[in-house]
Amino acid sequence: MKKILFCIAAALMAVSCFKDVGYEATYTLLATFNYTNPDLFADDSLVINFPDESESVLPIQYGDLAFFAAADSDRKFTGGFALSTGNWDIEDWRNRSEEDMDKEIAPYCVCDSTAYGDSTYMIFHQADESLMPEHDFGFLSYAVGTCTPTGCRVNNILNALIYAESLGLEPGDGSYIMLTATGYMGEQVTGTSDFYLLDYRSGSKLDEPVTEWEYWDLSGLGNVQYVDFSIDVNYAGADAATMPDLNYFCMDNFSASIHIKQQQ
Repeated sequence: MKKILFCIAAALMAVSCFKDVGYEATYTLLATFNYTNPDLFADDSLVINFPDESESVLPIQYGDLAFFAAADSDRKFTGGFALSTGNWDIEDWRNRSEEDMDKEIAPYCVCDSTAYGDSTYMIFHQADESLMPEHDFGFLSYAVGTCTPTGCRVNNILNALIYAESLGLEPGDGSYIMLTATGYMGEQVTGTSDFYLLDYRSGSKLDEPVTEWEYWDLSGLGNVQYVDFSIDVNYAGADAATMPDLNYFCMDNFSASIHIKQQQ
């Protein structure tokens, strides 16, 4: 499988490299998750970096940023991050044709007509701990530098909105979908940030679920070595025994401020 091309927006880059002095650089890294070979996407719209020669799952890497995934014994994606192309705008789905009525919608489908700016984005799945990577995101050069995430774009999966509509959810009933990002330096928590993709709790400012790409400010995480993501889904009136797995969210355009300093 071809490797993902690095996509770096080097805004405000400052570099010094002198003989016997070392190397120092400060830059903003923007991961847009563009993929170079769409033919490698599977029928379910996913691409995961599974090397044939190894049992391990390679991270999807952008410069010094790595997004991790886990797989089961059949090498099927179970948790963490994977690339996806699936998309279907909620209004298009409501007005779908007769031939599309019974079409199965994979959980790897964003509730929008496209990714943020192109056709490829990240899908995150929260599964049981045994089916997740050790960490979801990692800064590979933490030993010689710092990484402060600044933000990303997030959106719902279409299945989350379809299920919400089937239950007749509405503002004030207490339902919500909350994302949480937790930064770590080693075992120490550096900061957290929450984002609501649906918030029908009393006093909420949202009167409808997120159906387009919204900005999630991650600057409060601080300087990180790792970031773990979690999803808390609470649908009023849902039957836990029959409720589908809705522990997914979509991510695009992840940015971070990087500083690297290597001594000669």
